[in-house]
Amino acid sequence: MEALFLFFIPLIFYVFFRVVFMNETDVIEEDLKKFDEGQRLIEFGFIDEAVMYFDKMVKQYPKSAVAYGLRGKCHYLQNNYYTAIYNFEKASTFSNSFPEVFLFKGICLFKIEDYEAALKEFNKATWFYREQNPITYKWRGLTHKKLGNQEAAQKDFQRSLKLGDKDIKSFIS
Repeated sequence: MEALFLFFIPLIFYVFFRVVFMNETDVIEEDLKKFDEGQRLIEFGFIDEAVMYFDKMVKQYPKSAVAYGLRGKCHYLQNNYYTAIYNFEKASTFSNSFPEVFLFKGICLFKIEDYEAALKEFNKATWFYREQNPITYKWRGLTHKKLGNQEAAQKDFQRSLKLGDKDIKSFIS
């Protein structure tokens, strides 16, 4: 009886701490692995098939930020910006630890010329990427430029270049 008790006590503590302290990024990483097939469809350009795949995944996992986020990415790639925005908004209701959602939502908002809203999303993406993603700075800079804030735009373009974006040179004055 004591041996059984000694076995279950550590197990109960492990389960308790895993549930209580499980990081949201752990959930995101697990879901990214779970949806590898759909990501490969996107990577190889089978976007229609990827949409169908993520439609099924959203039904199967209705509270998965990753499923909604990747379905949103598919719609973005098809230039269905409003549908993509809907999916990104849905994804962010389930988790705010998937920075790609904020980046792509910002790009969609930029494409439909809602620059103020786009800037807010790029600010979030920059923060969630721990200020280490040159793409967020590039898009944020483009947004600042559209809003007439040339100084902030140049600052973001410089930061993007510093982080390794070689394509940004044409935007720097």
